[in-house]
Amino acid sequence: MVYYVFPGRGSNFQVRPYQEEEFDGLPYDYDSVMHYRAVAFSRDDISPTIVPQDTTAFFRIGQRDRYSYYDLAKLNRLYKCGSSYILGDKPSQA
Repeated sequence: MVYYVFPGRGSNFQVRPYQEEEFDGLPYDYDSVMHYRAVAFSRDDISPTIVPQDTTAFFRIGQRDRYSYYDLAKLNRLYKCGSSYILGDKPSQA
């Protein structure tokens, strides 16, 4: 896959240590707006540079339509808003 990465963009794929303890217990979020799409930084815009372990997520990663449930959960934890505020993309309880 590294071959397909556009020259000079390899730093975008460095593994970073997971140190955010406030996010413990949350699953990996393939639907996050922060996730790169599968062909991000590709030399030819069609060759994958990211292949998710969950193969059903291949076309979901990199979406920019809305925050995922876990995006909102992480923001809620970061700003200490209280667990009752974690609603994400589920229907509102109004």
